[in-house]
Amino acid sequence: DEVDLYTTCEAEDEEGLRACLGPNPNPDKFIRLYTPPLTIGPGEEKLLCSFLEPLEEPIRFRKADGSQMSGGHHVALFEGLSAPEGETAVDCDTIAMGSLRFVAGAGGAGGASTLLPQGISMVIPKGRRIVVQSHYINVTNEPVIVMDAVDLEITTEDESPTVADPFSVIDSEFEVPAGAENYTRVKECLIEDPIEVHMLLGHTHDFGVLFTVDFIKAQGPQAGIPQQAYHATDGPALRDSPEVLFFDEPVVLEQGDKVIVTCAWSNTTQEPLGWPEEMCVALMYYTPGAGFMMCDTDDVSPTVDDGSGGAAGCLSPGAPGNEKGVGKFCSKGGTECDDTPEPTLCLAEFDDTANYCSVILCSDDSECGDGARCVFADAGSACVPEQCIN
Repeated sequence: DEVDLYTTCEAEDEEGLRACLGPNPNPDKFIRLYTPPLTIGPGEEKLLCSFLEPLEEPIRFRKADGSQMSGGHHVALFEGLSAPEGETAVDCDTIAMGSLRFVAGAGGAGGASTLLPQGISMVIPKGRRIVVQSHYINVTNEPVIVMDAVDLEITTEDESPTVADPFSVIDSEFEVPAGAENYTRVKECLIEDPIEVHMLLGHTHDFGVLFTVDFIKAQGPQAGIPQQAYHATDGPALRDSPEVLFFDEPVVLEQGDKVIVTCAWSNTTQEPLGWPEEMCVALMYYTPGAGFMMCDTDDVSPTVDDGSGGAAGCLSPGAPGNEKGVGKFCSKGGTECDDTPEPTLCLAEFDDTANYCSVILCSDDSECGDGARCVFADAGSACVPEQCIN
């Protein structure tokens, strides 16, 4: 039988829309996330990003399921590394590249839910902002108001002790000449530390005509022979709703193995194409998670954002911060900001030199406490200790 993947709803207010989506299936087992009401104009196709409030507690989960309303195509979760000012729901293409970090697919007609293997979880730390990405196509002649819901199946460290983290292999420094057909780039990444890969998806944009991922073993009977794991040829689909592969048995990559990502584009415009108009990204979940791992164009092997930092911060280790916790010393991946008097976020997650806890999205200095000021930048606003202001 054909399954209706959508929720029909005539309500237009938040309470009514939530009622249409139904209750949390089990509040003891799931955390329910809602977008705000989203307006899709007549004939419009929209990719909207809804920034939720910073988390008051970390979330450890192993499954993500999404519900959409009529016209929905997919829903996915990201971490927002910075937030836009004003509205909480914005066009995703207005967000600065690099300020969203993929967390999980959550389903919809064109997407796939996330279900991690038994014993494996993902963790979104305290203070982070979850971003719900909603793709809708309104084929009617009237505007529609919709809402998405995402249910995260929570787990515990005892139940799911192994944490998965994202691993991206990226080619970000290409230029596709105007009018070029099947312009091809190959990115090779050498694995140094053994990992297991549990999920894989590809990403290009409108002019993509080929995306493949091959794994090459350094040892054994298949040594040196590419083993293709992913193949796609539809750029727009790779942009909006790529196929997400979850491996029943993880792909084991040992020291010396390689990940090979091949991207091709046909540029029908009169201008060269580069990043971020076009992209070439392979995204994986890997274990044991050691942080956000990336292998970019000039990287021979992956680099790991593991909390060690790379540049000297503006504060000395042990700095206590003010009465709000702003200015307390912190490190990437650390827990120093978990117990501050007010909810804070460690900015070292995004800038090695900003090794302090901060209240983000401030509007004036009064929100920052003694010895700190509210600083505004293109990525948003944050409370910065006075000694860290250039």
